[in-house]
Amino acid sequence: MTRKTGYWLLAILWTSTIIFLLCMPGSKVPKTAGSFKFPPGTDMAVHVVLFAVLQILWVRSVQQEYAPSARIAFYIIAFGIIMEFIQHFFVPNRSFEWEDIVADIAGVLIGNFFLKHWWKAAQNKKPL
Repeated sequence: MTRKTGYWLLAILWTSTIIFLLCMPGSKVPKTAGSFKFPPGTDMAVHVVLFAVLQILWVRSVQQEYAPSARIAFYIIAFGIIMEFIQHFFVPNRSFEWEDIVADIAGVLIGNFFLKHWWKAAQNKKPL
């Protein structure tokens, strides 16, 4: 298995995980972990992390370099918006939230920031 194939499989798995989590009925979404109650804003942080990793994995699965990709970012942001509509219309006790879309976009931008950083580091290591 090549490195690119590994990233592709991880990207598919991560996308599937996001779909599972976002389609989970609101009554099944945990509000606590044992006696620990999640602080306000945890949902936004989760969206940022999920979509940053999603951006990184999809870029790595279709490109040879770490360079950020506006096209992939557009598709992932569209995916996030579509998932909000799916939550609103098809998932019990879930709703459309603009804040989630903003967090998804922030995650994609953060993912691209890391991709750009890694790409520059990789370019500096190449011999002339």
